[in-house]
Amino acid sequence: MPKFRVVKGHDAWAKYATTVEAETAEEADVIAMDRFYEGAWEEDGVAEFDDYQLMEGETEEIKDEGEEHAETA
Repeated sequence: MPKFRVVKGHDAWAKYATTVEAETAEEADVIAMDRFYEGAWEEDGVAEFDDYQLMEGETEEIKDEGEEHAETA
């Protein structure tokens, strides 16, 4: 029986973080969101949500048992 690789995608946010000097958290938010802010942003993980959907058009047959798909290698 053929096997298929099926891909699903979660609703998610790619999170980024920066360090800001400020008197309060609210002030730090304002500074970081300013369009002229030049601080460095670093990847800070992913927040996934419960909902997901299959990625239409990405299901493909697996030809050999030992064969890895390029995106999963």
